Amino acid sequence: MAAEASDSLLCPLCGGPNACGNISAADNPADCWCHQPDRVFSQNLLDSVPAKYRGKACICQQCVAKQAVEPYSA
Repeated sequence: MAAEASDSLLCPLCGGPNACGNISAADNPADCWCHQPDRVFSQNLLDSVPAKYRGKACICQQCVAKQAVEPYSA
């Protein structure tokens, strides 16, 4: 179970920390960087997440920023 919890803290694309603000005691989505209006998650980026991590691990800010410059192709 501890491995699953630590997996949710890592980006499923690059393996770095994802800085997810939704994983907190308050569990308030507004606390997470991903809810900022200037953040765009393309469908290709979302599709590039391995199936076993979908809905379980968040993409990091660096990967989101990178896809804005170099779009992922799934």
